This record gives sequence, C-alpha cells and structure tokens, in this order.
Amino acid sequence: IDRVLTRLREQTPRALHRLFDPECPFVLFDSTDIPRPQARNTRYVGRLKDGKTLGFTALVLAQPYRGRALPFEVRLWSEATLEAEVSSRNLEWRKVVYDFKHMLGDTTCVFDREYSTQGFLETMQEMQLSFVIRLNTGTRVGFLQQDKKKMALMIAPGQSVSHTGVFYKGEVQVNLAGFWLE
Repeated sequence: IDRVLTRLREQTPRALHRLFDPECPFVLFDSTDIPRPQARNTRYVGRLKDGKTLGFTALVLAQPYRGRALPFEVRLWSEATLEAEVSSRNLEWRKVVYDFKHMLGDTTCVFDREYSTQGFLETMQEMQLSFVIRLNTGTRVGFLQQDKKKMALMIAPGQSVSHTGVFYKGEVQVNLAGFWLE
C-alpha cells in the first residue's frame, strides 16, 4: 500500500475522492495496523500498539457499496512519522475529520471503539457532525443522567435500550443506544 501511494501521491487523492458519494447515509472510519516486521531499516516504520511489532497504521475512510467498503481516502502514519512530525494519533484523527468536514455534510460518521475518547467526542460535537462510535466498555467509562445520577450500563439478551442527553464521563453530552446481538 505504502509503495503504491508514494508513487501516486499526486493522483491518488483526487482519484479516490471521486469515489465519495454525498448521497450515501454514512462513512466508515477504519484504523488498521499493518505489520512490517521485516522493515527494520525503513524510516517511516515504527512500533504498533503492542510496543513490539514493527509497522504502520492505515486510516481508511470508506462508504458501503454492494456489500463492500469503497475507500475514498487513505492516511498513513506510524510511531516514527508521528514522532518526526511532533504529532499524535488523536491529532491525526482530528485532522482527517477537519479535512473532510466540507465533504461530509449531514453524512453520519461511523467509528470503532478505539475512537471512544472524551477528546474525540468533543471534536465531533465541536464540528457539529453526525456520528456513531462503538463504546469501549473495557475502559469502564461512567455515564451520568441529566440529573447527574450515575447510569448502569446493563442490557439483557434480546433487549434494546436508548438514552438521550446522557453525559460521557459526566462532561460530554451524547445519546446512547445499545442492543444485544445473538
């Protein structure tokens, strides 16, 4: 991926952006770690989240098309490139959303659980974008109701629940929905 994108640096973004369909109801944001264990002397390769494996991260923005995800943007970074640019993963996420805000309009952005951070929720609200983020329940984040009472995040098999106007970590107002998949 990285070699092709390097060769096509000028043409690839314009060609991919043509694939964006403003009528599509949602955009998927998918971060994927790409291991490159053999790339010990490659300057753009860094360590992945496990702190051991060499590789880089690809952030792909895509839309559904006939049962597949059709990408219209790809961003690459690694521990090494972030360090060289004095950046961070969270700043890169924010930059991508800012770069595409004009294209997204009312389209709902769908993120996986790694994006469920207070700062990113605040960024999405600040930009007034419609978004869905899977909750990372492993972090045991607390939610408060509007009356500032703690909420229990419990759901029974086959049940669906929704709460509007709850506060993530007691600070960021969000709507919360859950359902049990069998």
